[in-house]
Amino acid sequence: MWLRVLARLRYYQQNKTQETISLKKMLTVGFISAGIIASLVIIFGVLMTTFFYNKTHTTNISQKIIDTTPSRLSVTQEKAPDGDKSSRIIKIKSNHEADRYIVTVLGPSGVPVLDSGYEYKVRDNTTQVEFIIPDYPPQEITIGYSTDPKVSHQINVTALYYESKLNQYSRESIQLEYSAQGESR
Repeated sequence: MWLRVLARLRYYQQNKTQETISLKKMLTVGFISAGIIASLVIIFGVLMTTFFYNKTHTTNISQKIIDTTPSRLSVTQEKAPDGDKSSRIIKIKSNHEADRYIVTVLGPSGVPVLDSGYEYKVRDNTTQVEFIIPDYPPQEITIGYSTDPKVSHQINVTALYYESKLNQYSRESIQLEYSAQGESR
């Protein structure tokens, strides 16, 4: 499009029979108008993001978390059915819908989880692994992972439930120990 404009301006400059505005004046007016339009677009964009799109909603209401005995949560840990000594399965079942599950595996030394179908992150001390489970998980979850069969580890599962009548959260935690001999306690 700009090539057409420039070609048309050159045509008017070369056509001396008609009264024409000089090329310098046309370019000056064109650049000034383009600058005005560009500045208006930028100002409009800044105003839109400032007043309409960057609204943040914060609340100063703090939530209470009450520790309760595990009445809705059950956790089991077993060897994988394929017979592999290093594969383990954590089965989490809940009678009610939880807002969040926090599943961690702790080992005495080194990283206790070698591989998993679930995404996980290793904590700073490298002896603790936390599985990344999205909020509002299903009532039944199965987490498969592999570990060193010669190393004992501890599994901690915490479920957070929202109590709408009390407007607070309740926390239920279960801890399982896995010894190197293959026993869950």
